[in-house]
Amino acid sequence: MTVSLNPFDVVRKFEVALCGCYQKEARSFNHLIHGMTDSPEKLAWNHMIQRCYDPNGSQWKNYGGRGIKVCERWRTSFLNFLADIGCKPSPQHSIDRINNDGNYESDNCRWATASEQRQNQRKKTVCKRGHPFSPENTFHKKGTNQRECRICMRERTRNWRKAAMI
Repeated sequence: MTVSLNPFDVVRKFEVALCGCYQKEARSFNHLIHGMTDSPEKLAWNHMIQRCYDPNGSQWKNYGGRGIKVCERWRTSFLNFLADIGCKPSPQHSIDRINNDGNYESDNCRWATASEQRQNQRKKTVCKRGHPFSPENTFHKKGTNQRECRICMRERTRNWRKAAMI
């Protein structure tokens, strides 16, 4: 009878079974198995977990604070994450959620460039000064896709005219 072992299952069982004094050896063993401990993909995975589960992290309010989670399959295993999403196509790519209100899971994530991610951002509902971005209070600058607040523009124009009179 032939028994086939998945080496990644062995790594998970090995890491769980060890006490703290063998953590260094476990990390070395884990590195030998997948060789991606310091890879950009592992770094992206670590940051994804931190954004969603570390309330002291700088980005937590935009992720975990909004209820964004990492699926159990990815949260418990970098190797599952890597198997589902694959390697980064280039250094310019980073992990992106297709539905920004959805969780990190295989059918909602992709590797995307910064410009692709800018097209997939949540829309701000108010301008920097707190005015609503409603259809009647919003316009786009010529030649850009940047929204402007009409109330702020009127206030700036008024201030410029006053300054010109003085």
